[in-house]
Amino acid sequence: MGVTFRIGDFFAPGRIMRLRREFQRTQYMPPDALRAWQNERLTRVVLHAVRHVPYWRDLFRERGLTAADVRTVDDLEKLPLLTRETVRREGRRLRSNAPRSRLTVVSSSGSTGRPITMAMDRAANALEFVYYWRYWGWAGYRLGDRFAMFDPYVFLDRPRRAGRAWHWQPLLGRLVLNAAALSAERIGELADGLRRFRPRFLKGHASDLALLALLLEARGISDIHFKGVFPTAEMLLPPHREAMRRVFGGLVLDSYGHMERVVAVCQCERGGYHVNADYGLLQLEDVAPRGPEGQCLGRVVGTGLHNLAMPFLRYDVGDFIEPADDAAPCPCGRTLPLVRSIQGRREDVLVTPDGRVAAGLYNVLGRVPEIELGQLEQDGRDHVTVAVVPGPDYDARVEARLTDILTGLLGPAMRIEVRHVARDAIKRTPDGKVRTIIGYATVDEALRESGAL
Repeated sequence: MGVTFRIGDFFAPGRIMRLRREFQRTQYMPPDALRAWQNERLTRVVLHAVRHVPYWRDLFRERGLTAADVRTVDDLEKLPLLTRETVRREGRRLRSNAPRSRLTVVSSSGSTGRPITMAMDRAANALEFVYYWRYWGWAGYRLGDRFAMFDPYVFLDRPRRAGRAWHWQPLLGRLVLNAAALSAERIGELADGLRRFRPRFLKGHASDLALLALLLEARGISDIHFKGVFPTAEMLLPPHREAMRRVFGGLVLDSYGHMERVVAVCQCERGGYHVNADYGLLQLEDVAPRGPEGQCLGRVVGTGLHNLAMPFLRYDVGDFIEPADDAAPCPCGRTLPLVRSIQGRREDVLVTPDGRVAAGLYNVLGRVPEIELGQLEQDGRDHVTVAVVPGPDYDARVEARLTDILTGLLGPAMRIEVRHVARDAIKRTPDGKVRTIIGYATVDEALRESGAL
């Protein structure tokens, strides 16, 4: 789940503190009490959706349902799955027409090749703030502690920052790191920034964090440590977790989420993967053996409990999670439900002609909403092909913007070739998902080829 905290969107101290107190309590609730709490929240969201959201009002009427028919988690089975295609097609009909305070319009990362646009209200923004506050708190974070995170767009969107390895934001206590500086030649600059501001926590795409750890280790830099490291957005591989622990010390707490804000899973200090049942409802459907090692995986279906601006009910996220095989409580003492593992996104990386390793680029397409579907494939050390299914608003200016973004991330020596293709020309995995990045190598292969290892 990638979130850019803009003070104007998230500054609602009263709402945040009320939800914070509630979340501190719900994480220890007995299961029956937590389920009752979920049902109360769900009833409120469904009632609002039927009254104020055209899509849900019409769907309930067509199925002969009223809001009173969907008041518990089990009642959700009466509704069809809400798919990404439906969200794109229905658009504004999924937004509330009730008078609202300030809304935030966001786009998904485009990790499935095509982003979607959503509306969030202040409750949804407060939710995201409080969720991270609690999750990071499991590693010892306290509000106001300095932290570092990777965000290449902080540098792309401001020309005066272009090419810098880091940028300090004093109001947020945040050191922003440039993923474009993840190379053997520039790792010293990143280390200098980390030494100067001494953040205690680190967040970023799992592949970016693994690259940082391996590059520091290869250079013999051993004085960069964190109390907590928070990989996100991609599947965390065991060798990469071990590299982070070895180099950074402290806790490495994995997480899973998405911009739609209906499901959040994060790891506690004792290693358990907890479903944040007070954040949203997680249902695992069609559980069957389908994992790479024969694991039984269920398809992630989520329902939001907070955002009334654009309620998501029974939303088919498209990822897979391995359920826990027993009901043993977590040693941490929290009663939030457990899952065994997350089988989310796993992307390749691109290797630039100047030896940098570009990871976590699946969200590039989220910045070009005029693309219906897209895929990046590196077929040579200095060549990337971008397969694009153009949307109705796609034109030469949009294509120039896409090329500029990729050039800023990959460097001027990388040749960017954009091809317009039909939808069925986009390559898919065996389970039908779009691989947004078909890379030149895995993280470790790319580091060896670039000479960093």
